[in-house]
Formats: sequence, C-alpha cells, structure tokens
Amino acid sequence: MEFRVEEIGDQLRAIFDSDNPLHNSLLSGFLVSSKYFVTDILYDISLVEKGLFQSYAFENPEVYIELYQDHITIEPYIEEDETEIPTLRIPLERAKLLLLEWGVVLQQWLMKQKGI
Repeated sequence: MEFRVEEIGDQLRAIFDSDNPLHNSLLSGFLVSSKYFVTDILYDISLVEKGLFQSYAFENPEVYIELYQDHITIEPYIEEDETEIPTLRIPLERAKLLLLEWGVVLQQWLMKQKGI
C-alpha cells in the first residue's frame, strides 16, 4: 500500500491513489498525524496478538478501527446506526508494515518541524 504525503495546515496526511476511492479515504483516515499514534496502535496490536484481548477497537474523528489477531478492519465513522457500512479488511502483517512506514514518514516530518 503505497501512499504519498501532503502537509495540510499543521498536520501530515497520507494520500492513497488506488482505484478505490473509498479504500483510499479509509486508509487516509486511519493514519493519524500524531507522534504517539504508531507506537500506541502497535502496542494495542501486540496485546491482541498475545491473546490478552480477543479484539480491540478504537475510533478517531474519521474512522472506526477494530484489531484482531490476523487482521484489522476500518470503517467510516458514522454516528448513527447503518446497516451497510463499508468495511476495509487488511491482513495484520500488512497493517503493521503500513504503520511502520507511516511512523518513519511522520517522525521525519516532526523532526523537520523542529529543525532537527
């Protein structure tokens, strides 16, 4: 899953350019421009992988994410009940690689912001 980045205000945004606009939007919403996001979610993934939790869910303003032992799911964050919410399912190993790649880009951007 390749992405490019855009700086929007004081945030970094991952932009995906696949043929599926919904998946692009969900993936962009998943990768948060916070310096603790990647370490926090990788920690949560490790707890699920170890079996301490069967699954783990969280949300941000754009998407709802569920972590499982072999995959993650990403859905648009919709406040009302919907019967047919589109879901993106990503194998866990692929999701971890995406998070690590995002983490590198994000840390480089944060260091640049600090003039390092």
